[in-house]
Amino acid sequence: MDKQNGDHKWAKAIQKEMQGILDHDTFKFLPPCEEPSANYQFAPFWMVFTVKPDLRCKARLVIGGQVLDSSEHSGYSLVAKLMSIRLLNMIAKSQGLECLAGDVGNAYLNASTR
Repeated sequence: MDKQNGDHKWAKAIQKEMQGILDHDTFKFLPPCEEPSANYQFAPFWMVFTVKPDLRCKARLVIGGQVLDSSEHSGYSLVAKLMSIRLLNMIAKSQGLECLAGDVGNAYLNASTR
């Protein structure tokens, strides 16, 4: 896509995503093995490309977790829609409440954050 557009926006987006993955110690890199053990589970992963409302290019590495047996792992991840956040902010303001919010730049289950 960068070659077609004559820029490096998508390459930079991929670099930012991959650097975030490394910075948060998201994965434990293991040496390749010829014969996977009985505990081995294969899950495909791929990049998803999005253009944000402010026209920033965003690349996300996603994994097909639906093919895994996650019964022995925590699996809760909350994602809120923008409309839900706006509605909660309106309700809080009408009740005189203060809102505190945060965003994790690279959100991966069990990744280390500050």
